[in-house]
Amino acid sequence: MRFLSQRNRIVMNASASRPNEAEALYRDLFEQAPEAIVIHDAKGRIVDANRRAGVLLGCEVAGLLDREVRGLHASDWVLAADQVRGTVLQSARAVRYESRFLKPDGESFPAEVRCSRLESGGRVLIQMLVRDVTDQHELREQLRQAQKMEAVGRLAGGVAHDFNNLLTGILGYSEILLDEGDLDSGSRENVEEIREAGRRAASLTRQLLAFSRRQVLRPTALDLTEVVVELTGMLERLLGEDIELEVSMGREDCRVVADRGQIEQMLVNFAANARDAMPSGGRFRIDVRNVEVDDEEAARFTGFRAGRYVRVELTDTGGGMDAVTASRVFEPFFTTKGHGRGTGLGLSTVYGAVKQSGGWVYVESEPGKGSRFSVFLAPAEPVEQDPAVAAASATAKAGEGSTILVVEDEAGLRRLVRLVLEERGYEVLEAANSEQAKALMRQRGDDVDLVLSDVVIPGVSGPQLVQDLLEERLDLKVVFMTGYSDEAVASRGLHGLELERYDLLQKPFTADTLKLAVHRALS
Repeated sequence: MRFLSQRNRIVMNASASRPNEAEALYRDLFEQAPEAIVIHDAKGRIVDANRRAGVLLGCEVAGLLDREVRGLHASDWVLAADQVRGTVLQSARAVRYESRFLKPDGESFPAEVRCSRLESGGRVLIQMLVRDVTDQHELREQLRQAQKMEAVGRLAGGVAHDFNNLLTGILGYSEILLDEGDLDSGSRENVEEIREAGRRAASLTRQLLAFSRRQVLRPTALDLTEVVVELTGMLERLLGEDIELEVSMGREDCRVVADRGQIEQMLVNFAANARDAMPSGGRFRIDVRNVEVDDEEAARFTGFRAGRYVRVELTDTGGGMDAVTASRVFEPFFTTKGHGRGTGLGLSTVYGAVKQSGGWVYVESEPGKGSRFSVFLAPAEPVEQDPAVAAASATAKAGEGSTILVVEDEAGLRRLVRLVLEERGYEVLEAANSEQAKALMRQRGDDVDLVLSDVVIPGVSGPQLVQDLLEERLDLKVVFMTGYSDEAVASRGLHGLELERYDLLQKPFTADTLKLAVHRALS
């Protein structure tokens, strides 16, 4: 082969009477190669490139010839490319490295490059095989973001445990003061403000945990109108001052059977997406009401059935989406946000939560006309409250005279629980750890009717302690307390105990919640 000065490309020897078949085959393989191939000389000047290189680098092949190979790299990658070229020329070994390449329009992309040394016609050349690795980088970044979210969730769970212990004390002691009845009007008003601030803090903690955790589902009958109203303050802060939050509700019963944390997480995710879709402000509307879905509407989606539903409709006045984007919004890791602004997990989480609750969700959107998400959930069947339970929770002193062993390492919480339960007529034994609990059971085991234990205590865990105690007393009643999320509780293990069989009293709890849990267990 020889080099033609006018184009400086590697070609067949023109002096041959007919094309050399081997060189023709080489040229064909070179041009048809799936990877971009760029060949440059020892000084870094490009002497040849295949069609794939032109496509990858966004220009005609002729536009690459005679250019400095350094000019293909983004400025902060040029030095590394020069060092690789020197290594290949001196050692004659192949080198693989990552770089960032520039296109004529200024756009750049990450690339994997393999460099190897060639010799042709007495000249030393370097062959570069270039592969766009944008997809791999995006997957790597998505994995990193997912891992970061997982770490944040774990951190939130740990912080929430301590924070919820503090809030339990704030709520509990404020209720004790209010129940004493000897406060003047000013003092009572101040204590009520303390209690209300504690409740708002508890609600905020619960909402933050719902946003970041993968919880064990605890479906209950929820009034969606009440959930939306309680979440309004947080949603307003999330949306910002330049986005108006509008809430509309029907007057009918809008109860569904669902996990409260998942419903709250769903609303927060929709609000966060609406905020990002309206960077210059706008309006976000939530509408909750009962609807009848007819056969025609249900037929639009596979698996969607006609019938009565509670519908949550969420509408924004943002830029909207085209049909292709709207069709992918519920896919994991799909996002239209810029780099570092989203993981693409929000709406896929919403989709999973709705499906787990036996519902359906779809989106309607057009560019420039905003977006409307419609969530359909099956209504809860009306349930009449058991009059006996209602009476017991309100006034009865059920269990008066029963003995309760409280196992909690926080001294302030132990004192609070003892005050609440003694006021209800129970005898209370206190233990700060598993060893103290076992010692008290050896002394008073026949008298103890119920163990009220934190899940995480010094020594063995609360579930392990209970398992040990149940081996001696099969009829022992149990209630667990925890400031962790359900996921954290499940991950710590219940040592063979079935969580569903026991009340799990989530901190922060109120005095009334504590009394009801104990009454329910003893009943």
